[in-house]
Amino acid sequence: MNFLNTLLLFTLFLFLNKNFRKISRNFFSYNFFLKSNKLIIFLISFNIVLLIGFSGKYLFSNIYLDHVEPQVAIVSWFFEYKKDIYNSTSDYERYSLIFGPITYYANYLIMKIFGPSILTSKIISYLFINLTLFLTFLNSYKITKKIGFSFFVTGLMSMFFLSTVAAVLRISNDSLVYFLISLSIYFCLSNYSLKNIFLFSIVCIFILNIKPNLIIGVLPSAYYIFARSPKKIRDIIIFFIIALVSLYFIWSYQNLSYINYFHWIQIISEFEYSNGFNFDIFLKNLSFSLLWIIPLSILYKLDWIKIKTYEKNFYIILIFSSLALSIIGSRQGAGSAELFALIPPALFLFCKSYKRGNYYINKKNFSFNYYYTVILICVFFHSSTKGLYKKIEFLNKHNYSNEIIELKKILSDFPDKKINMGYGSNYKSYLISYLRPILTFDRNNFVLDVPHLIETVDKIPINSTFLENCNDEIYVFVKNDKHFISKYWNKTIFNETFIKKFYENFEKTKQYNFFEIWNCNK
Repeated sequence: MNFLNTLLLFTLFLFLNKNFRKISRNFFSYNFFLKSNKLIIFLISFNIVLLIGFSGKYLFSNIYLDHVEPQVAIVSWFFEYKKDIYNSTSDYERYSLIFGPITYYANYLIMKIFGPSILTSKIISYLFINLTLFLTFLNSYKITKKIGFSFFVTGLMSMFFLSTVAAVLRISNDSLVYFLISLSIYFCLSNYSLKNIFLFSIVCIFILNIKPNLIIGVLPSAYYIFARSPKKIRDIIIFFIIALVSLYFIWSYQNLSYINYFHWIQIISEFEYSNGFNFDIFLKNLSFSLLWIIPLSILYKLDWIKIKTYEKNFYIILIFSSLALSIIGSRQGAGSAELFALIPPALFLFCKSYKRGNYYINKKNFSFNYYYTVILICVFFHSSTKGLYKKIEFLNKHNYSNEIIELKKILSDFPDKKINMGYGSNYKSYLISYLRPILTFDRNNFVLDVPHLIETVDKIPINSTFLENCNDEIYVFVKNDKHFISKYWNKTIFNETFIKKFYENFEKTKQYNFFEIWNCNK
């Protein structure tokens, strides 16, 4: 990232230097552009193939990329059991995270149709990341009417996604948010209608009930849509009425408690921001946002007089939104993935700039902006593929087919037991604990979730008294590993009191090839 920062500053200096601009116009000839144009479009567009290919590979793998994904898969299936999505803070069960209810409900619908499994829990993310690419192409073509350039823009979107592919594909439904924001751009390109106001309201409420902080991603679109409205006050009133009605229906399900939800938001937010503002993460976020802010700023400086007022304001709102999300994402566990919500509106302005003629090259007038942008994206392309290779290596290395077969055998061997996945002490056992949805899909039992405990255990310690009333419960551990010593961010999740009470109430009764069984000794 330091190299990227240096390149950004250096190329900006060069572009602002008048003498260099004169030299560059002579060096980069029209013929040079013609020869390199097709190659550039191909290289950037190839990112589409990489993203689609990897998303397919991940879909059919039997492991998750992120440790929150098992929680999302499990809690989504709670709709089937009519079990609380957001349980009370006083419960001994600890699993609720602050993903909005649409996150869980969308995944549940797919698993209800195709049956619950690791594969089906990933379908939503796979589906919407690819729909986002399609919508990006559609939006680009709608603006420019150029197929080649539309592939180029879609390749840019893919390239950004590949830089943090785990965040994009994880089943916390980030991909659904990116699709919805891209859909809001589609409404910006459509003629004014009450139907679009209605649909835009639904889009905003859905985003708010997936990841509330990413609602910032639709602020540029919201301004653009209402700025062109002939009856702004009326449409804003309609927007809020539809939003409120939608909120009512979303939260009308009996196993959704908005009181518990907001209580967990308060607790987890206190944890996330208790470590304070992380300046290093902020710089990384800001550097990431400069990948679209600097090229767009240069383009809009050149064309400022030609640009309509509401497009200028769209650009200004995008700048402030980038700064806001850079700050919001400056905490442990967040990062640049928060800024992905602003890529669709940034590409919207990029296409608008292309349409005005900045990127049309002729022999008399060469724009260095095109090659300036290419320098940035080629560097970023290189950095994005490194992350992709690591994820491919991760999927190839961690194949748990045999472990899954054994877990299913355990389920058949103990048909009347409440089965919990126990956590171990090392990285390997923690990865294997990602398979815990297999147990929960079969049984309505899920007590302790480590991603939840990481963010809440300091505020609300584990109430270990439930171990004394174990009755028909068993715990499955990775064989030959210590029990309940899981650490994350150098934090011990399970204290000595909890571990002692577990050994008092449970004993090892059976051992398999990969797992061992600890049964309640009551």
